[in-house]
Parts: sequence; structure tokens; C-alpha cells
Amino acid sequence: MREGGESITMTEDEVFDMYEAIIKSGTIDLIDVELSSEQQHIDRVKALAQEQGVQLLMSYHNFDETPSEHFIYEKLQQADEQGADVGKVAVMPQSVADVLTLLQATNKASEHLSIPVVTMSMGRLGALSRMMGGACGSAMTFAVGSESSAPGQMPIEQLETVLEVIDDVMGE
Repeated sequence: MREGGESITMTEDEVFDMYEAIIKSGTIDLIDVELSSEQQHIDRVKALAQEQGVQLLMSYHNFDETPSEHFIYEKLQQADEQGADVGKVAVMPQSVADVLTLLQATNKASEHLSIPVVTMSMGRLGALSRMMGGACGSAMTFAVGSESSAPGQMPIEQLETVLEVIDDVMGE
């Protein structure tokens, strides 16, 4: 809820108990923990993930706006400094300029940080970042398979077509 997610009936401790059980289950390769989580919870998941060979993705979400390029970069840098294997930022654009702000921060972070970064703008305008994010340094994107998990996700078939064209143009 801190970052705009849906309300749940579990306490923070219960959520992290669930994360622990999931990590110990041996059924996942990666777990996403919000950077805004209490440090004790981050440390707990990080230690357990390392012990179990699970990658740690640390994320920041803003469902209201797109912060400054500097702020976005700092969140990705914070994930790197916390020992994450991947840093992720998802924001809500109000304009195309906001999408460009995110992509500029993505490009800078991908060039200067030691971990892969994943970024996306959400909503209708955010589709631009889902198409161009890879060209700017985002390590992956999200698409709709059977059901969307966030606003602005494109159907996977459409996104595959766009990414193939971009790869051809960029010579990858």
C-alpha cells in the first residue's frame, strides 16, 4: 500500500513470513521486495535469498506521477547499494516528457550501476517505455499474456512485433 498497491489484510511481518516460505519452497528464481520496506525485512529476505540461490529484485513504484530523473536514478542506485541483483522502477507518466525522463534515468543507471535495471512507465503513455526501454538500458519489460498485472501493459504478440523491429533497426 505504501507504493500504491492494493490493500491487503496481512501485516508487514506476515508478508515477510510469506516471502520466507516462498523462498524456502525452492519454486522461485527471483523475488521482488520494495525499497520502502523496513530495513530489517530487507536484510532478512536478502540473507535468505542469497542462502537459497534466489535473485533479489528491489523495486520502487509510484502510481501517481513520474519523479525527477535524479530521483529515479537514486532509487536504482539504492537498490544497487542494498545488494539487489536487479533494480526496478515503475512510475506513472502525465506526459511524453515524463516517459523521456524515465528513459533518461534508465540509460544513466544502466551505464553506471553494477546491476541490471528494469524500468517502465505505466498507463497508456507508458506503453512507449515498454517498447523503447530495452534500447535505453532496461533489462526486461512486462507484457500481457492472459491478464494484465499493471496499467499500460501491451499484449505480448504486439510487443514482440515492436521489439523485433527495434532490434532490427538497432542491429541486435
